[in-house]
Amino acid sequence: MTRFGKTLALEADGDLAVNELNTLRWIDGHEAVVQDLKVTLATIQGEDPFAPEHGIDMFAATGTSEARLKLEIVQALDRDERVKKVNEVTIDPAADARTASVRVTVTLVDDSQQTFEVTR
Repeated sequence: MTRFGKTLALEADGDLAVNELNTLRWIDGHEAVVQDLKVTLATIQGEDPFAPEHGIDMFAATGTSEARLKLEIVQALDRDERVKKVNEVTIDPAADARTASVRVTVTLVDDSQQTFEVTR
């Protein structure tokens, strides 16, 4: 399923994933899209000099309302051409108020729904 591209797999901590032969692992299809969307949510807008619009405008979203943070998340994900619609964004702030768990459901251009979670 390469319609959505192919990319190197990442571990949960962002390190490159390797397979049982200790070589880099590739992913494609829905798995690649979901990983790319998670990376988008972990990127501060402007941090990538080659794609300055990529990521979330954390400076606009930090310290504001949950509605503003959701808007920033939706806008960041909508910039990905493989995303047809952001269906739902649920934010669950951690007790320390420094991090939050974000659960997102998107509809991709092939009309499949993908749900994923990130903690940031």
